[in-house]
Amino acid sequence: MKKKFIYKIVIDMIMTVLLLFLMARQLTGDSTHEWLGAGMLILWIAHHILNRSWYSHLFKGRYTPMRILQTVTDFAVLLSMLGLMMSGIILSREVFAFLPVSGGIALSRPLHVLSLNVLTCFFYGIYCYHGPVCFSGTLYFQGDSKAGRKEEKTCGEKEINI
Repeated sequence: MKKKFIYKIVIDMIMTVLLLFLMARQLTGDSTHEWLGAGMLILWIAHHILNRSWYSHLFKGRYTPMRILQTVTDFAVLLSMLGLMMSGIILSREVFAFLPVSGGIALSRPLHVLSLNVLTCFFYGIYCYHGPVCFSGTLYFQGDSKAGRKEEKTCGEKEINI
């Protein structure tokens, strides 16, 4: 396996665990919640850098109903994560206290809660479909009946026709 693919899987797994701990703010406390959120921000940026080819392939190929659903889901998660991170930085009392952000708490708290609810709904959708497929390492075997060969397609790779 390529190192980049391993990094992608490890980052996705860490982000999944972090998200679960972030959802347990009452158990972890505010300070831990902020530090875990800052870690999530760093991992989220790394995730998008490693998966930047997704953006270049966005307008290529045919849009089936399943691809439309996946793209809408991905954009909903992207927007909710942006909402969470922007509102989290504004609400921060410890980690991002050095930033000259004042006010906005009246809007930030509802945005944080709304973004979390949207993310939670789509989180289950992504991991019910996408998670097991990617974490198993193999999406499916695509066969070519003429040549009698089978090509393994891993998560995140383009479709390969032999």
